[in-house]
Amino acid sequence: MGRHSAGEQGPFIRSVLGWFVPWFLIAGVVGVAVWILVNALGGDEAKPVADAGSPSPSATATPSPTDTKPKVAAASPKPKAKPKPKPKPTKTKRPGPPPFITAGINIQVLNGTSDPAVDDAVAARLEGLGFRIEAIDESSAAYDRTTVFWSYPEAQEAAQVLAERLGWVAQSKPDNLSDTVAVHVVVGADEV
Repeated sequence: MGRHSAGEQGPFIRSVLGWFVPWFLIAGVVGVAVWILVNALGGDEAKPVADAGSPSPSATATPSPTDTKPKVAAASPKPKAKPKPKPKPTKTKRPGPPPFITAGINIQVLNGTSDPAVDDAVAARLEGLGFRIEAIDESSAAYDRTTVFWSYPEAQEAAQVLAERLGWVAQSKPDNLSDTVAVHVVVGADEV
């Protein structure tokens, strides 16, 4: 009997497997790597290019009886439209409060409260805004709310803007107030 014909075949099988198994694993790894590489790089199938002078094979082919669906020519992909830029929001300036009208406007401040110092404080505030103060005096009546009176039509807008900006009331002057000043400010209890 030969050397390998002994009753034990275990060493022989291990020897053969020791040689085939590593080569089999290497072949499997290489095959998987090639498959991944082809899928990653190739992706698209190669399509034969028809000669411009000869008809395409699909134009001359007759449909088989098993083809029940009509053949539709493949549509070429539409070019992607460029996204339209979003319009930038325009900053609209909110009109601020109207500016005080001080040119040619002189003011008389009248105290319509029981506080003897409030008329001086209001007069100083008005001077700080650019108005020319002509006189400071007592009012003939008490007022709950500070009221701005205009003496003639040209002073009406100045009086209304002043009243609007400072939260006061504006009215045409009563007969007992002088026509020599454009605007009369009668200080009311709301300023105390």
